Amino acid sequence: MPSLHPTPPRWASGSTLARASRGTSALLTVVVVLALPVFFVTTSVRAAVNSLTLYTFGFQRYGVAEATGIAPKDLEGVARAFIAYFNGPEEWLQIHAPVFGIDRPLLNWREQYHMRDVRGLVRGVYRAQEVSGGVLGVGLVGAFVLRGPRFVGRALLLGGVLSLGLLGVSGGALAVAFSPLFTLFHLLAFRNPFWRLDPSHDMLIQLFPEGFWFLATLLVAAASAVQAGGAALGGWALTRVGQGKRGGDKGPAPPSGPSPRPGLL
Repeated sequence: MPSLHPTPPRWASGSTLARASRGTSALLTVVVVLALPVFFVTTSVRAAVNSLTLYTFGFQRYGVAEATGIAPKDLEGVARAFIAYFNGPEEWLQIHAPVFGIDRPLLNWREQYHMRDVRGLVRGVYRAQEVSGGVLGVGLVGAFVLRGPRFVGRALLLGGVLSLGLLGVSGGALAVAFSPLFTLFHLLAFRNPFWRLDPSHDMLIQLFPEGFWFLATLLVAAASAVQAGGAALGGWALTRVGQGKRGGDKGPAPPSGPSPRPGLL
């Protein structure tokens, strides 16, 4: 007589489901941990690219007005033009400003070609931020739905600590050897020699000397570290969810009142 309770298929067995659950958990953890540092750094770079305060502060700190002959009020307009170019549809950056009182175009053809390459790099950073943010959001929501807040907390804590470690190593390397690493970055990022500019007559490098980029890199690293530290701290807090309640739950209290007298058997 055939059994009324057929054996479930192998894919529905407890061990198979447990392995699938572990695999899903590992995948979600990897997604969150890897997406976090990419999202932190690209978010910080995007904020720096669009920070008028960073431009004007850098111009003042490195004496750009004296080096270029452009008045500080006109330098603010130059900074706004760069920000608009990074976010606008124009292919070429063409800026005019008074230089020692004479209005003139600021960038030659080599500098304009280089800025077109830079804009492409900036747009790539924008896309990386958007993609990593989307992946991170999906990973966090999936982790919360499938495993709960404590699992999300562990992933955030691990990703935050990893991000801080990577930032510490890269920050130390940049602090020790910024100039050669800055040159190496240009060699890897650009396929033409238009980034090799002469500070004696090329306005672009007079506007943005190497010191400006060192300052911007420090600020990007600091902003990324703040985000990573916040993620690690928030993750640690989530891992504590429910622990105090379970630790303090000692079971129901005994009934109050006099103890009943033992009865006769």
